[in-house]
Amino acid sequence: MPIFVSIPNLEVLKLHQIKGDETGLQTIVKGMPRPVFSLREVSVRFTELTQDEWSWLFYSSTMTQIEQLTWGEAANRIIPLAEVEWRDVANALSQYNSITLLKFSGNDKLWKRILPNIASQNLKTMEFRFTARGCKELEVALLNTRWVPSLETITVEGVPHNDISAQILSLELSLGAVCDSRGVELTWTTELGEFR
Repeated sequence: MPIFVSIPNLEVLKLHQIKGDETGLQTIVKGMPRPVFSLREVSVRFTELTQDEWSWLFYSSTMTQIEQLTWGEAANRIIPLAEVEWRDVANALSQYNSITLLKFSGNDKLWKRILPNIASQNLKTMEFRFTARGCKELEVALLNTRWVPSLETITVEGVPHNDISAQILSLELSLGAVCDSRGVELTWTTELGEFR
């Protein structure tokens, strides 16, 4: 049985590289009372949990309590989190009202749906893994001045350090211009941070 089950004041939970029933959660979900902790920060990377397991973990947590949400590398790893109460990630994000820090990476094909649904009016910091499509989708979202007006900083991680191609320079210039117009500080880094 995971130690966090017996910690009533648990606020931060980081799940990394959990597959199948390595957590023992399937057993806990079936036989244990629901948890009493209310999570404030959730980090999910390379983790596969079932909808029942996510529901059990978040039983006493409300989406307005989640201040930080980190998604993992692959799109199929983040979908189950959204299915706790909502059908997909885009709908789920519209329910996270108090996120102050959002980190994400993975399938950038989803970002066109995901970004416009970020509802938090407290979001100050975004960090994401570099992709050309992701940068373009973020630029489109930022052009809407009503979208996340509280945003202060954006960090683009994992920018290829040897690549000074016209495409990357163009992305830096265009995204930088939009960020400047919004008063958002933009940082480009070759580091991967949480996404390593």
